Amino acid sequence: MTMKEPKDKDTPQGFDSLLSEEETRGLSEEEKMKRIAAKMEEKFKKEQRRQSQVAATVSYLFLC
Repeated sequence: MTMKEPKDKDTPQGFDSLLSEEETRGLSEEEKMKRIAAKMEEKFKKEQRRQSQVAATVSYLFLC
């Protein structure tokens, strides 16, 4: 399953926008991509936890 986030016209798009210039300074392309992948994975996990909490809250409310 994939997630689609709402787009913001003012937010830069693309993988490079996930890391600041300071975070990428001195890194090779491979290292940059590894850091981007780790950030994306953490963001995905955080969204899954949030959705799980919302689902649990909704379930609780329907049971009450």
